Order: sequence, then C-alpha cells, then structure tokens
Amino acid sequence: RKLPRALAAVLAWWTMEFYLNNPQGPGVLNKAALRKANAMQVICMLRLLGASAKGYSPLVNHLAQVPTGEGKSLILGTTATVLALLGYNVRCVCYSSILSTRDDTDFASMFEQFGVADNVLYGTWDELASDLFTEVHGDIRQQAKDFLNGKPYSAATGPRQQSSQRVLLADEVDVFVSKNFMAKTVSYAFHFSSDDITELIKFIWKYRNSDSTWMDKLKENDLYKKVLEKTNSQSAWFYESAIQEQVKVAKKFKRGGRPYQLRDGKVLYKIAGRDEFSDRWTHTYETNCVLLDEADQGNIDEDQIELKIWGTAGAMAYAQLTGKVTNCAPFFSYILGVTGTLDEAKLPPRTHEVLKHDIGIKRYTYCETMYEAGKRDWEPNSRNDVKLALDHAHKLSMHEGDHFQAIASEIDRRRSGGKSPRPVLVFFKQADKLKRFLDSSYFDAFREMSGIITEEQVRADRNDAIRRATQTGFVTLCTAAFGRGTDFKIIDRRVKESGGMHVLSTFFPEEVSEEVQIIGRGGRQGDDGSFSMVLSAEELVADWPRTVTCESLEAWRAGDNATPSIVYRELAQVRAKQSEETLQGHRKKAKEWKQEHDEIAKLLVVHQMARDSSAMMKLLRKYN
Repeated sequence: RKLPRALAAVLAWWTMEFYLNNPQGPGVLNKAALRKANAMQVICMLRLLGASAKGYSPLVNHLAQVPTGEGKSLILGTTATVLALLGYNVRCVCYSSILSTRDDTDFASMFEQFGVADNVLYGTWDELASDLFTEVHGDIRQQAKDFLNGKPYSAATGPRQQSSQRVLLADEVDVFVSKNFMAKTVSYAFHFSSDDITELIKFIWKYRNSDSTWMDKLKENDLYKKVLEKTNSQSAWFYESAIQEQVKVAKKFKRGGRPYQLRDGKVLYKIAGRDEFSDRWTHTYETNCVLLDEADQGNIDEDQIELKIWGTAGAMAYAQLTGKVTNCAPFFSYILGVTGTLDEAKLPPRTHEVLKHDIGIKRYTYCETMYEAGKRDWEPNSRNDVKLALDHAHKLSMHEGDHFQAIASEIDRRRSGGKSPRPVLVFFKQADKLKRFLDSSYFDAFREMSGIITEEQVRADRNDAIRRATQTGFVTLCTAAFGRGTDFKIIDRRVKESGGMHVLSTFFPEEVSEEVQIIGRGGRQGDDGSFSMVLSAEELVADWPRTVTCESLEAWRAGDNATPSIVYRELAQVRAKQSEETLQGHRKKAKEWKQEHDEIAKLLVVHQMARDSSAMMKLLRKYN
C-alpha cells in the first residue's frame, strides 16, 4: 500500500517543481504544458518495484525495456528515489560519464528534496568498479607502494566498511554482454616520481636509438645510479625492471598511435567504447613517450613535464560486480535496469541465457510506446534504404571517394524530400573518416548549414551542435558513440510537417542494439522520421573477411525472386553469427578474468590479515 503512494508523491513533486519553475500567465491552467509521467512509465516503475497483477512481491533482479526517447532517465531517477526512501543505497550506472552527469544534474533537486542525496549515486561502470573493489580490498595501489618503500601494511589503506542493502540500477543493460563489461578490468597501475626519475627518463628518450649494448652502458650512468641508490631490498628489482621497460617502449615508440588529446600538459586518452577522453586512463611508459614527443614538437614545455616509473598490482574483473566476490558478500542485493534493447531479436543470440545465468536476472518487463505511432520510413529490403557505394559504371566500388559521393547524394535526396528542407543526421563509425568527409569537396553543398558531434569537442560546443541538429535543412555529422543516449528534440513545426528528421548510417552496426539506438535518434515520441544506410564494400569486407566478399555483395545487391535486395538480410545473418561467437568469447574471457581476480584477492587478504609481506611480493613479481 505504501509503494504506490510513495511513487505518486515523488512524481507529483516532479510535476510541481516544473510548474513552479515555469510559471504561467493568469487564467486557466494549461494542463497540456505540465511535465508529468505517462501511464507506461508509472507501470514500468511499479513493476521494477515489485508490483504484479496479484499484488506485490519482494524485489528480484529485474530488467525493463522502454522504447528509445520515452523517459528512461525519469524511470531511473524516480525509482532510485523510492528505493532510497525504502532504505536502500542506490548506484545508477551508465556507460557514459556525459549522460550520467546529465541525469545526476537533472534529478539532483529531487534527491535533495526527499532527503536521499547521500543514498543515490550516479556514475560510470569504471567508477563503480573502482569504488566497490576499493571497498573490499582497500587502496591497493598505496599498499603496493608502501611495500616497495619498505613500510609495513597499514589498516588505513585497507578494506572499508561495506554498504548494506545496495541496489544497482543499470542504464542500457546490453552492456552486461559487451566486451567493455565481460572482458574488462580495473588495472591497479601505480607510479613513483621524482626529479631524478624525470631526468633519467629524459636521458633514455634522448638516446633511445643508440646501439643494442646501450642498456649496459646506462647502468654506469650517474642518473641511473642516483635512482637505484634510493631503493631498498624489496624494491631494487622493481626499479631495474621498470627502467628496462621504459627503454624498450621508447625504442619502439611511433607517433600517431592511440588517439589522445593534450590538455593543460596532460595526456587524455580516448576511453574504449565511450564518447569521451580522460586523464584517468594511462598507458604508463607510452604516456611518458607521448609527453616527450609533444615537447620535442614544441607543444608543451619540457621543464613542466613530470615523468613516472610505473608498476601494477594486477587487475580486478568488472564481471565480478554482479557475481560472487571473494571474501565478502555480493555487492548488490538486487540488480534492476532499463534499456531500449531487451527483446531477444535486438540482442546477440543467447544473450538472455547470459543475463539469467551470469547476471542472475529473474524477471523482464516490456513497455509499449505511449505515443501515437508516427511514420518512420525504413524498409531494410529496399534498394532506396540500404545502398552500396558504386563507381561511375554502377559497379560495386572499393574506393572511399565513391562512398563519399553516395553519402552526399543520399543527404541531398533526403534533405530535399519535404515541404521544407529536412534535417539529416549522418553517423560515421570512426571520427577520422567523418573528418575526411567533412574536409572533402563532396560536403561543400551542405557546409553552410552543418555541424559535427564528436568526442573531441568540448561539452559546450557539442551541446550546441545537438540543439542545432534538428533545425530545418541542417546536416550534422556524428560519430557512432552519439547514436546512443543523445536526445535530438524537434521543435521546429516545419520539420515535423516535412516528414521529420532523417537518420543516415554510413556503416553496418556490429550489434543489433547499436542499430536500434541509431535508428531511435529520429522518429521519437510519435514524430515522423526516416532511416537509411549507405555502405562501403571495402569496410564490409574488412569487418567480416571470412564471410563477406565483393562477389557475395554483388549477388545480394541483385536480390532474389521475392526481394529486390537482400543485402541487409544477409549482413544481418552474418552479424548474428558473429555476435554469438563474440559473446561466447566474452564469456570465456570473463571466466578467465574472474579466476585471475580471485587469485589476486586471496593474496591481498593474506597480505592484510596475516601481515605476510611475501604475498604482496608474489603479487608484484607476477605483474612487473
């Protein structure tokens, strides 16, 4: 009886907050202008909180599918508030810190007003993993550094008190079966720095191309001796090994490797699978080389560079977040989540099996749309909606220029297909290809009314580009990362009257869920829209070399007796088979990482509980 009332109170407050912050003029209240939850959102929240046709049952691990653009953020924020009122500590987790920060900001006043701000925490998966593993094992990096510095173990760096009654609220649950969860770890890299270390690494960099006997000569160098003089019996081997590794990496270093940004003298690396860069990620000795290389080019002042000797105390598996954890209770009492892709047809084969056995999901809810269905023009078997780039003789092309020509032609055709010029969103798999198209003559016709949305942009520029993307006639080029979670709102009446926004993918997504999300950037909340693909044979053959050839693509383009073109159908079958193989590979990797995780955890327990330093030595010797 209390749950519906609590939920109603929270949602009533949410409506009133909007009304009070957006006062209307005198006269009759415009109810249509009020912000309020719709019936399907309420049903979804009640279901996640335990409601059923027969009443209420205890919470269970439960996932819900909500159509794209229909309020997942509201469902997460409100459900988190009610759970916190019931006494739970809630972790709302998203793959993107940009989206996580946005939602946290949007619902901060709700958490504050209901007195649960300390009980609801938003963040990314990597932040969650780091927090929870620190809770169980303490500050692993500091424990390793203390050991190498000859200090005894200190309880101040040890395990923290575990939070009880904790609930995980996951945003976009297909991450559970992705490489970035099942096969990913928190690496416990640590470093030592000093003026002597910095000068030694600069010396190594300067003479990195010397002859093969150079390492022996280095050991006679005063800088090398000064660094080693400050070591002890527990750490001399570590410093010698670290310096050798720096020499090896410096000799092999080549400019233009991993994507990064240089900001305020720091190297920010592109986070795998995410739409952002961060200085929280490091590639240790390679990062030293990047800084020195940038200094050589005059991009940073060499005197301001701090160079470091790196080590690692192993890695902890993300997959352990939802399973049994060595030496402690499970992290979460319950796992709940919302996603736009839960239907088995939208996920890799056998995904539900993984969700059931590996994550422990027991219940699913599928929410229907609350909006009158708009018209989304998208026919996968049509040559108009799935095109392959052709050359001047109308034969399959393997050249990028022909792909760019086909993309430009599709933009022009879709842009001019209504009463007023329609906005077009164009998604590219990689930022470098987007930039080549942007800089090419093929884009000249659209340049005056265009924008880009990429990971490299500062947030203000990116948000401005998102706002302008739905204006009449605008062409916006986006990297694939923004095909998920980015809200493109159509306000211009002329756009709606002209058929809505067109979404164009220049690549064939490797996962059905990614395709569904990209399609869902247009035709949202009952609006009309359209979608098409313009594909490169060169990329398709490179992505699926075992099964896709130029000959097979030509045959699929010709179609069969029943269908004009079977390109999409055949590629979808190739994708499904690969997705199943990939998923099984991820499961195997997750099992391996869990075993490694448990071995590290046992050594840490011995080091902490038995004050046995040999356990930490064994751990560090293994990984350094």
